[in-house]
Amino acid sequence: MNKTLAEQLAARGLASKAQAKPQTGPRKTLAEQLAERGLVDERDIERVKLQKEVETLNESHDFVPDHVSPRDLDQARDIYSFGQVARALLFNDPSSIGLVVEKAHRFKDVTDKTAKAFIWRMFRIRDLLPHCPLIKRERFLLRAFRRHDPKVEIPE
Repeated sequence: MNKTLAEQLAARGLASKAQAKPQTGPRKTLAEQLAERGLVDERDIERVKLQKEVETLNESHDFVPDHVSPRDLDQARDIYSFGQVARALLFNDPSSIGLVVEKAHRFKDVTDKTAKAFIWRMFRIRDLLPHCPLIKRERFLLRAFRRHDPKVEIPE
């Protein structure tokens, strides 16, 4: 059922059977096949792949407002709204994690267990964020700051 283009053409009599050798191993993309034959430069293929990756990243972080500043952390009234601002701030500027951890300590006087867990979570985010690749950063932050069952781990 999964025949190569050469096999399909050979079956219709449009190409010689010698060209329609069954392919072993993983299938190659059209760009890879063109690069093998010297019709396309491999650097161009890499450039296009990187450009698509950047476009995907730009489309995927629509949840992050661009105008978030560290002052917005002070204006958050509860842990949930603080987390939303911190998530947006960290996505735009991961180096501000120290400030986020520092500001999160204002919730330590809350008698609820969630406040201690929230501060602990900020420390875990601080420890793991530098190791999280850019591509996985959005998913990491979404999972770390969700309201129910947050997970502070680098996604696979």
